[in-house]
Amino acid sequence: MTEAFSIPMHFRPADYTAEVDGDVLIIIDLALGAQSVLSCAHDIMCDLFERDVWQTGMRTICQDSTDCWSEWIVSGGAFDAVSRIPEPANADRNAAIAWIRERYGYPHKNEVPAPVTKEDLRQRLADLDAEEAAGGPTSDEDAFSRHFARKTWESALRYLEG
Repeated sequence: MTEAFSIPMHFRPADYTAEVDGDVLIIIDLALGAQSVLSCAHDIMCDLFERDVWQTGMRTICQDSTDCWSEWIVSGGAFDAVSRIPEPANADRNAAIAWIRERYGYPHKNEVPAPVTKEDLRQRLADLDAEEAAGGPTSDEDAFSRHFARKTWESALRYLEG
């Protein structure tokens, strides 16, 4: 059974909808002139977590303002990175959902990752600092992923520290 709902997120850093299809969270950028969903992914995931939309074990996919589909990688309860879904699965919503389920199996909700702790986040940030000091990102895509990882981990750490 597919559970689907839409939450308009206006007056936020990005305008988007969020839907649940079984074990897959689907985020769609409405492209209404605000920031792109990719540029504020960590805020979106925090918002969806607070609203109890994102649940442990869900896979997350996103259609950006250019109609491209990406997987949002969430690890230990925090947004980690973005990975473009390859062609031809990038063609449409149903293909993207099928790709994510084929890649990871179905359903995923039985997987329960350990909750993220302040120490985990501090270690992730320290590791990222060390990697950047040793030569930094090797491509624009790597720099993009690192930027969002850092913002997400810093945001999650602030949240946990109260």
